[in-house]
Amino acid sequence: MKIKTLSAMIDCSRNAVMKLSSVKEFLLILKRIGYNAAMLYTEDTYEIPEYPLFGYMRGRYTVDELRELDDYAASIGMELIPCIQTLGHLELALKWDFLPKESRDILLPDDERSYEFIDRAFATLSRCYRSRRIHIGLDEAFGLGTGELLRRNGYEKPIPIIKRHLARIKEIADKYGYTILCWSDMFFTEWNEGKYWIEKREVPRDVTESVPNGVIPVYWDYYSTDFNRYDGMIYNHRQLTSEPWFAGAVWGWRGMIPYNNFTIKCTTAALDACEKNGVENIMICLWGDDGNECSRYSELPSLYYIAKYARGERDADKIKEGFLREFGVPFDDYMQIDDPNRPGNPDFSGCDYNPSKFMLYSDYFNGFKDWYVDEEAGEKYAEYAKNLEEISTRVDTKASFAFKAAAKLCEVLYHKYALGLRTRRAYRAGDRSELLRLVEDHYTPLLTLLPEYLNAFRVQWFAENKPSGFDLQDMRIGGVIARTVSCRQRLLDYIECKCDSIDELEEELIEFPNIGWSKWRSGRYLFTPNVFEGI
Repeated sequence: MKIKTLSAMIDCSRNAVMKLSSVKEFLLILKRIGYNAAMLYTEDTYEIPEYPLFGYMRGRYTVDELRELDDYAASIGMELIPCIQTLGHLELALKWDFLPKESRDILLPDDERSYEFIDRAFATLSRCYRSRRIHIGLDEAFGLGTGELLRRNGYEKPIPIIKRHLARIKEIADKYGYTILCWSDMFFTEWNEGKYWIEKREVPRDVTESVPNGVIPVYWDYYSTDFNRYDGMIYNHRQLTSEPWFAGAVWGWRGMIPYNNFTIKCTTAALDACEKNGVENIMICLWGDDGNECSRYSELPSLYYIAKYARGERDADKIKEGFLREFGVPFDDYMQIDDPNRPGNPDFSGCDYNPSKFMLYSDYFNGFKDWYVDEEAGEKYAEYAKNLEEISTRVDTKASFAFKAAAKLCEVLYHKYALGLRTRRAYRAGDRSELLRLVEDHYTPLLTLLPEYLNAFRVQWFAENKPSGFDLQDMRIGGVIARTVSCRQRLLDYIECKCDSIDELEEELIEFPNIGWSKWRSGRYLFTPNVFEGI
């Protein structure tokens, strides 16, 4: 398989901004294992001097920091490519009201203030990065044309709006000598009933004509193990550009724990399609939706396997042997970092099930997911904790923090995984002795284990990231600690007959459809209940 560009994109916008020393260390790892480019995904987390509120209190990279990172990347033979947003996904900048907005998270097209802002962004980035390639986002601008533009001009379909907007951005990019990369979904969803991933077909002419010369749409897809889906979508993209890029991703954005197993299944199928169709530019995204809790070092098995596979190695045993030489730990041992997500999904056949997160945050008395809990599966967490702690002694320092935090999380989940279910069952049976046992054997230990997990997670976070964003983690995990104290005390009051009932536990659990991510596109995730949302 011929590869021109193999790039990793690190999400530095969803609450965590990787600190400079970690970026440098990670770039060196990427270079060693076969990547020749990288991107820092920065929605508003880079400095634009003319807009002091852009990235305010978000841990943004300064101009000097970006120059330092670009210099380092160049010194090891890596291209650092700026990766920003110029339409959607800008809600954390737009909230300050210094930019015109189409809606809550979409910059207003056709407004000169928007293009002045984009010009200033390009001017700043051109001083920071050597690369003359820039990724401008442009994805998931849901509802484009139904906000301020509708009020001003009446309804217009999104494609003409995107065409005008992209043409203006292209003029600005030409001014600074940039070739543009952009996500491709908006070129498909608006003429296909909101669907992006579709079978092989002819793309309407008005869509193909909306992509200017010198703009390269990037086909992103990391949800399927079906070769035919990737093959068909690459065919569709060839109608937009002669040289499309493909973007896969490491599944690390569902919570604290990655899905390396599912990542490899998806990406190898995609790379096979890329090889068949002559796609030579690949990027692998490390997204961090909903808090960016997952350690980048826990994603190394995927990044390594993908790099070797993309560069032609198809023998899994040889890839694993290379991983052992590179990182000093057997590949299959390192892959056990996935195990906290194994309960309920033992063969890692899907990705929309993240018990290590939703059962950490699930409420003891209001746990609506308790209907689906496999009570016995939680017993496995003691074994996972032991294994992960042992592996933490054999991996590199920063990776060891990720394994130690994962081990502590498993210690918590051993007690908490089915605790809401057991509590409700004992309460509804009127079994005060069983409730007392649950308090003594599970609620009380959690008062020690949860702070220990928070501390281990804090060590992991500060080893990799700037401080900004950890306030959210303090509030989330601290909220679980406070809730544990509260629920434990209310159970004791009930056991000691100081109250007649616990109203929440009187509620019958109702079975409901397990709605997937595709139905929750507004920033809320079914699989993260009872948590601060929308990061």
